Amino acid sequence: MSIILTEEQRKIAEENHKLIYFFINYFKVDEEEYYDLFAIEYLKCIKIWDKSKGKLSTLLGRAFSNRIKAENRKKRTRKRLEENYMISLNEVVFRKDSDLTLEDMMASSTNVEEIFELNEALNFFMKNEVTRLLIIGYSQKEIAEKLNYAQPTISKKVSRLKREFNNKILKT
Repeated sequence: MSIILTEEQRKIAEENHKLIYFFINYFKVDEEEYYDLFAIEYLKCIKIWDKSKGKLSTLLGRAFSNRIKAENRKKRTRKRLEENYMISLNEVVFRKDSDLTLEDMMASSTNVEEIFELNEALNFFMKNEVTRLLIIGYSQKEIAEKLNYAQPTISKKVSRLKREFNNKILKT
């Protein structure tokens, strides 16, 4: 993501750069973890700041506070998903003909190639960046920002992945 500043905005950014460190200390957050995030928010604020509508520090305080809250939400979501995200062999898989568990599907499969296909399909979805980010807990909007795509593009990718999942894994 590139933020293009005017000459005046660059001067303001250079003169007030110490505010990033002020807010890192004020919010008592890890400098190594938050400096880059704050720097991006800082430049966004410089870009939109209007002197007639208030102080830059007030705008930065709100922006940094919101960034901290967003990061904490992501961390909680990731932690919850890491703790709880496992595919059990007892997981029920819905197919048109019956409800089977993954264990049943593997046990009933006399063809070793089918098991490898199932494993290959699962690996495909786990290696796909969009799927991985969805599993971790990112929203489609956050994925779009992270991968530098438009949000509708990510929506289309998610729809396609769901279709592929149904075709490859569930064979519906």
